[in-house]
Amino acid sequence: MNNRLLFAHVGCSKTGSSSLQVGLWSSVANIEAAGIGVPFVGRRAHRRRLLDPFGWHPAKGFVGDWDDAALEESSRRLRGAAGERVLVSNEDLVELEPEAIERFLELTTAAGLDLHLVVTIRDWAQQIPSEYQQFLRHGMSEPYLDFIGQVRNRTGRWGEHFWRRQDPVDILTRWKVVDPSRISLVVVPSYAADPDGLFRFMGEAIGLDPALIERPKRAVNRSHGMIEAEVFRRINEALPPTFDDYSSAYKHLIRLPFSGEVLPTEASARIMLPETELGWVQARAREVVSEIGGSGCVVLGDLEALIPSRTRTSRYTPVDDADVARVSVETFARFAEMTRRLVAERFDEDDPDDEPVADELAVAGEPPSRRGMLRR
Repeated sequence: MNNRLLFAHVGCSKTGSSSLQVGLWSSVANIEAAGIGVPFVGRRAHRRRLLDPFGWHPAKGFVGDWDDAALEESSRRLRGAAGERVLVSNEDLVELEPEAIERFLELTTAAGLDLHLVVTIRDWAQQIPSEYQQFLRHGMSEPYLDFIGQVRNRTGRWGEHFWRRQDPVDILTRWKVVDPSRISLVVVPSYAADPDGLFRFMGEAIGLDPALIERPKRAVNRSHGMIEAEVFRRINEALPPTFDDYSSAYKHLIRLPFSGEVLPTEASARIMLPETELGWVQARAREVVSEIGGSGCVVLGDLEALIPSRTRTSRYTPVDDADVARVSVETFARFAEMTRRLVAERFDEDDPDDEPVADELAVAGEPPSRRGMLRR
């Protein structure tokens, strides 16, 4: 038995994790003063120290080779963390394969830490629409109903990806080397009904006064409506192969601007689970509730909330092409204005010695991101 505890918040994605992490990283001084060490601050540090060493790639998962030297360095950093307890938080860790999980356990044990998991979960009537938007931002081009079909049947790249990230039973099966008594499952309540719920339950799971975690002052992840999501999907579908597999060009020219200010957010009807899909979602939720109830894990929140009601659904209505065209034109105009502003910051329009902007941006083989095109 080791002396210190490592609380690893490993997922799930789209459960308020980004908002929670913004709060955690802005509250490191408070957290460490309370006796909880934070060895990796920010997503970039977690990626460098915990994801990349296990061969993680965006939109693909843990498909690369391990970097054993980097893993050993991460173990040393975990050992050197201050405090009676240690905290890491990254939702992509939930996708680790059993072999990598065993290696992760070895590293934490070598660091003198007892591993405890925290897994945040929500009902699939919320998660399916949320992940659909997230996958669009990773290049997915499947229509919404096709994506739901993949999830329902656990088929295709995106359907399988969803289950690995969102199904609590699948997650517990892969993380079975961790004793259930050391796993806390947080059922994240609706933000509208309980905006402080995630922070309160997270504090309870790791033994931290939630008042010590600063709350983000603005929305961290904004949602697209049905029409805007369809515009995003059609752009993905129309892109040439050079944008495949979450390339640098895709990240800087599509995902970042379109997830931010270019593509309107929440301007049309919300993406919801079609009411015709509720039956199988409820059936799977009941199976999950039964499995979790008998798992021996610590459950924080209302387990029955994982079974969605009809109020979480809506009648599915295909988007109108005229609306898609209208939003596409608005999106192009926004993209042009964003580009104009960024180019103005990059070049001095009054300097006759400047190269023409078009020539500068057309340098062959150099991604626009390296020329400051999308830097703020």
